[in-house]
Amino acid sequence: MQIAIPIILLSTLVLAAFGILLFLYLRQEKMIFLAEKLPKNHVFNFPGDVEERFMKMESGETVHALHFHVKDPKGIVFYFHGNAGSLASWGQWASVFQEHQWDVLMYDYRGYGKSTGWIHNETQLHIEAAEIYDKIIPAYQDKRVILYGRSLGTGIAAQLATLHQPESLVLCTPYFNFDDAVKYNYPLVPVSILLKYKFKTNECLKQLSCPIYLLHGTEDELVPYESSVKLNKLGDNIQLTTIKGAMHSDLIDYPEFREKIEEVLI
Repeated sequence: MQIAIPIILLSTLVLAAFGILLFLYLRQEKMIFLAEKLPKNHVFNFPGDVEERFMKMESGETVHALHFHVKDPKGIVFYFHGNAGSLASWGQWASVFQEHQWDVLMYDYRGYGKSTGWIHNETQLHIEAAEIYDKIIPAYQDKRVILYGRSLGTGIAAQLATLHQPESLVLCTPYFNFDDAVKYNYPLVPVSILLKYKFKTNECLKQLSCPIYLLHGTEDELVPYESSVKLNKLGDNIQLTTIKGAMHSDLIDYPEFREKIEEVLI
């Protein structure tokens, strides 16, 4: 009897641990993609010429986008947003690029905003990014193209850049790869086993010859600044702008950020 109790206890602990890991595996989409849904009749109130676009994907899902237009644009910025919210909040950042005479295309990933469907794997995100690019780019054949990724969107933008080398790739608060970022936030979780989403930004950057601009705050609480330090070492075409004191979501408040963006868009 004295031997049986520890065995039963051990079995219970093993089962409990397995149950927790299974829960985390099955719930990871809910933990990663913090989508805000919008009703179809939601009205956006962003200034200027803003076109709503509903694009049918090969998968059968519909992706909703906002296409910000300026008169005589230098080119277009494809903006890949972060993991939370929707275009209702992300759309405000288009003005950063519009004021320098650039059109902007922002879209909500499936399950976000007015986009249909749900995210089940990383491949879906990359396929739809490529499809959207192919639908938009014919109107900009003689214009400049910049890919801009923010947080979660940095991995999507980097992967797309390997298919279509842009004029430049701008990554704001990028992770080295997604394993690295999740381990930083959940150090006790066996990330390499559980995580379906890899977003190997580091591998993508090695394939690129275009200028790559990294912008990262030293006090980033979600994606460590060291991620950009490591990415910066991967090629001579990569340039890191360090924003001292900035956290994950306040880079735009710092002059170093705006100055670098202006330099890229000039």
